[in-house]
Amino acid sequence: MPNTGTRNAMAPHDHAYKALFSHPEMVRDLLDGFVAGDWLAQLDYASLEKANSTYVTDDLRGRCDDLVWRVKWGEDWVYLYLLMEFQSTVDPCMAVRMLAYVALLYQDLIKAKRLVDGKLPRVLPLVLYNGFVRWYAKDEVSALIHHEPRALDAFQPYLRYLLIDEHQYRHGELANMRNLAAVLFRLERADTSASIEDALRELPEYLRGPERFNLRRTFETWVRQIIFPRFVRATENPVDVQHTADHWARRIEEWRAADKLEGRRQGESQMLLRLLEIRFGALPADVRARVEHAVLEQLEDWAERVVSVDSLTAVFAEAEPG
Repeated sequence: MPNTGTRNAMAPHDHAYKALFSHPEMVRDLLDGFVAGDWLAQLDYASLEKANSTYVTDDLRGRCDDLVWRVKWGEDWVYLYLLMEFQSTVDPCMAVRMLAYVALLYQDLIKAKRLVDGKLPRVLPLVLYNGFVRWYAKDEVSALIHHEPRALDAFQPYLRYLLIDEHQYRHGELANMRNLAAVLFRLERADTSASIEDALRELPEYLRGPERFNLRRTFETWVRQIIFPRFVRATENPVDVQHTADHWARRIEEWRAADKLEGRRQGESQMLLRLLEIRFGALPADVRARVEHAVLEQLEDWAERVVSVDSLTAVFAEAEPG
């Protein structure tokens, strides 16, 4: 079974990863970049949503470290059980643990009456591993069960999990993926100021835009609390440390300024929607979407016109550039 002391020592790292993979963008990129199969093309990533991942067994012991997501595949739901493993030792019975967690998930769905046509949904069990010890555990429950007598084969449990071992990917392979999860793995493995800054330079490309406001803040916290302290401890060159510290301080200030501006933009957006509803009644979906995604200057321009025009159309028509 897992080493409790090791898990406690790794708790901040585990919690940081859980926070990152609590964002649907990270789950999407993890699937796109590190899970193979034509079936992925039929996933509706817009439907990604977190499901309950805390289950209490009969002896009142619960597991809260893992994440469960569900996503639409055609008309059906597929569940993703994401178990993040960062112990210094490999659990040889991981397949049994995953079998138990999937069974608990099924029990929870049965109790909640969330079956479709009386059937349980498909589950993809994923183990995301970041330990430095080479992973050697069997990925199938059947490999952990005695083979004799063979007459009992049909009555044995079967489950196989998909292992994503961050350290099995070469740096160049990760750099070519153009994928946020790949950038995360590169930062995890970075051990020099150059490799850290190389990955950091790509982050803004993936984190820009109002829809990624919360993900950007989560990344800021993760790099500041997990990645940079690790780099400082590992390097002996004070010039490298200071250079990376200055670079990261500037990056944080840029992101905080962007976050502050985004907070103001969201506030203006909500206020304008309320004013429009008070003045003109229920708003069409396309109008709401237009307001929710508008830049701050455009929102301020529209807000000035709400009190002086006679129709909803006029609010936006008069704001169009001439």
